Amino acid sequence: MKSTTVRGTIRFTGFIQGHKIQIIIDGRSSDNFIQPRVTRFLHLPIYQTPRLKVLVGNGEQLECESEVQNIPLQIQGHSLYISAYVLLIAATKLVLGSQWLTTLDTHLVNYK
Repeated sequence: MKSTTVRGTIRFTGFIQGHKIQIIIDGRSSDNFIQPRVTRFLHLPIYQTPRLKVLVGNGEQLECESEVQNIPLQIQGHSLYISAYVLLIAATKLVLGSQWLTTLDTHLVNYK
């Protein structure tokens, strides 16, 4: 996978509905998160959820209360369908956290 590592994360490009999107895989993140403006631009259906407080990398707590389900994500020729909480994240458009990582079989990662 062509990527850049930054403090335990892997950054790469994927596609949603044919639009290029920056993605970070972050095993320290408990859930998947997507930028609100991406959901608006792509007209993704948003579902209300119970209010969720999220502690982000800079120590701030952000709140989200919506989720997008079954996002059609293309990564290097592979099709995935993921759900993600809608959260105003600054570093990227989509974060795949341990929620997604647990769907993978056993794998070995060396961030060195």
